[in-house]
Amino acid sequence: MFKKTLIMTAPVLASAALVAGGLSASTLQADAAGSHHDSKAPFGRAMKTGNEVSCVGGAQKATYNGGVHDTVSASSNNGPTIVPGTLFRVNGPRHGRDVLSVSFTAQDYLDSNSSQGKVKVLLDGIPMAPSDLNNGSPIYAQGYGTFAQNYCRNIGPGHHSLRVTISDVASGTSAGALYLWDPMLHAEKSE
Repeated sequence: MFKKTLIMTAPVLASAALVAGGLSASTLQADAAGSHHDSKAPFGRAMKTGNEVSCVGGAQKATYNGGVHDTVSASSNNGPTIVPGTLFRVNGPRHGRDVLSVSFTAQDYLDSNSSQGKVKVLLDGIPMAPSDLNNGSPIYAQGYGTFAQNYCRNIGPGHHSLRVTISDVASGTSAGALYLWDPMLHAEKSE
């Protein structure tokens, strides 16, 4: 009986070793690709190369969830509107850097062909990657759609403010408006 059990568990243990080895190798590759600590790099372990953005974090330290079960709007005649429920104070690490990954989703409606909707996920007042640092993430299509975008950035020690704003910018003479339904922010802070 003991020999039979040993013979049966050997392939399982070998498979587990291969899987663990594969996971370790891929984890090491991911860490090697994304965990450099260049204090001059604006995104630290959250790296941007061309159009690609990669966030590599370790153990999860905190989560932040917020939004509103309602409609939020911004017209091109007004400035940016803060999305309710998306204001958070994020504590950075005592030393070194953490990775902050953010997902923002909502149903959207842009009511003019001559305007552009913009979503900005702001960390300390600066739009997070991969959105444009000046304009945020654009919504071009007129009519109904779904907005879903992931953002990431490396944060250092201290307190950081996180918030989402929306705006509508008219490119012609006619004003437009951007509407979001049930916007939701989910953020994770990891080592």
